[in-house]
Amino acid sequence: MAMYEESYLKEDYFYQKNRTEMCVESVDVVTSYVNDQQNLKVAVSVLSLCGEPVRHGNVDLVINSPNGSKFSLSKSTDSNGVALFELCGVERGRWEAVVFGVNHPEYHMSKAHCNQRWTITYV
Repeated sequence: MAMYEESYLKEDYFYQKNRTEMCVESVDVVTSYVNDQQNLKVAVSVLSLCGEPVRHGNVDLVINSPNGSKFSLSKSTDSNGVALFELCGVERGRWEAVVFGVNHPEYHMSKAHCNQRWTITYV
């Protein structure tokens, strides 16, 4: 019968338990101007709890525009675990982007992170 060190078992258990859990690591916005038109890019980064990028996940984003209208967008994450949303020719004012949901066939949202609201506001 083999004996295992307790620290090895804890590390192995943590990895096995957390390798299929994911979370939104960050939401970032970049503003650019082309021909006097404002463009916004919103990047949503999704990682496993082990720090690995979650590829081919579906990210749902809800956008609140300065005029009060809301709309949703959906994108897949790339090989770096990033879903990039681009809004071109948008009016200036207060924009809010909220990550509404992240879905993946092999990963599920971490219970510690599933109620966390990821939002970013740009004025």
